[in-house]
Amino acid sequence: MAWERAKLLWEKIHAHASEDKKLQGAALIVSADPEDESMQTTFAKALGTQLEADPAFAEELVHLMGGSQAVQEVVADHQSLVENVGQQLKGAGKQSVRASDNSVIRGVQQSKE
Repeated sequence: MAWERAKLLWEKIHAHASEDKKLQGAALIVSADPEDESMQTTFAKALGTQLEADPAFAEELVHLMGGSQAVQEVVADHQSLVENVGQQLKGAGKQSVRASDNSVIRGVQQSKE
């Protein structure tokens, strides 16, 4: 379910990026190496600028993600290891930690305000 939602969200962003060259370029470079933090930052800045300029698009993405209630998840699967994750949630929402398939999660700190 989460993977399908993420794919749909990416498709919407990618389709919208055709209207914005900066967002298009940032989406392309982050898709080439999704784990690179500098590329993630570049993409986040370009997407943030686009969302500020187009509130209807921002609302569409919020709707696709399940509404305005925040969800933060730490998920480990397929014998993976997740360590030292911090999450801070402001307002209404849900936080969860889930490990399966011989995976390990350590050092998770979650807080709500």
